[in-house]
Amino acid sequence: MNPDNLSWEHYYLRAIAGARMNNQDVLTTNLARAVSMNGKVRNMAKDDMEFFRFFKNPLFEAAIR
Repeated sequence: MNPDNLSWEHYYLRAIAGARMNNQDVLTTNLARAVSMNGKVRNMAKDDMEFFRFFKNPLFEAAIR
C-alpha cells in the first residue's frame, strides 16, 4: 500500500493495532500521523478505550497534541 494513498482512518486503525499489540512505537507513530491529517482524531483518541493503557503515557499524550 502506498503511504501517499492512506487516509487518517488507516493510520488510526494502525494505531489501534499497535495498542492491541502493546507496541508503543506503532501506536504513537500512526496516531500522530492520523492527528496531523484530521484534528478531530485528537478528541476521539482521548476517549477511545482501545488506548486506555496508554492514557497517562507521555508519548501517547505527545502523539495527540
